[in-house]
Amino acid sequence: MTSGDDKLRSAAAAELAGVGLSTWSAYVSRGQAPEADGHYDLRTPWWYRSSIESWKASRPGQGSRKHAQASDSDSAVTGGGTQ
Repeated sequence: MTSGDDKLRSAAAAELAGVGLSTWSAYVSRGQAPEADGHYDLRTPWWYRSSIESWKASRPGQGSRKHAQASDSDSAVTGGGTQ
């Protein structure tokens, strides 16, 4: 088994993803996290390390929201828009 094939439970997946366990659990329940690669039992999902790494690499960063908000406020300040 390679390191990319490590099976991670929720706490380890959250840590690898760079979020808290409660945030990870919310992502999972809302379908925003990658689908579990398997389950140890009915209540214990697991993910391959490579699945979390791929998901993390492809998700937009928080900065994208801040950038959009800054652009909106800049338009208001400079009178952006059509005249």
